[in-house]
Amino acid sequence: MGKFDSELSDSFEYLKCCFFEALRIESPVPQSTPTTFYQDAVINGVLINAYDQVGIAIDYMQRDPVQWQQPDQFIPERFDPESPFYKRPDGGVRHPLAFGAFLGGQRVCLGKTFAEVMVRFTISIVLYHYSFEIIDRDLVENKPPMNSAGREQPTIMCKKTKRHDVIFN
Repeated sequence: MGKFDSELSDSFEYLKCCFFEALRIESPVPQSTPTTFYQDAVINGVLINAYDQVGIAIDYMQRDPVQWQQPDQFIPERFDPESPFYKRPDGGVRHPLAFGAFLGGQRVCLGKTFAEVMVRFTISIVLYHYSFEIIDRDLVENKPPMNSAGREQPTIMCKKTKRHDVIFN
């Protein structure tokens, strides 16, 4: 990796924070698929019987007020280790699985790296060529939540303004 590549990578850190915060607030997958335990297990003092199915409520986990300061607010700085929002409300270190948009461990999403790379380059290219302004803020503040039950996604109208010409070679 050359010097330019390193500098370019560092310049995308805030975009990465915004991406993770957007995934935290509006998880595209609000819950994991169920997992079956084939023998009794005790996890954090809770007995899970053999053949019980357990799923992870990702959207609740990522808004846990014990782990997140102002959990319903969009604060990208909470993914910056230098920010005071990086810590839990009590000042402690957040649990490493408090953010699980891609889950983790052996079952980490196969598309995690692809998604991060695509967002890094796609969003930066789009924002270079266009600026966006939300037309009706009320649609943002009062939109219905998305969930796996298939609620309809709201339409949020934006005004798009061209900043730079798109040139195809």
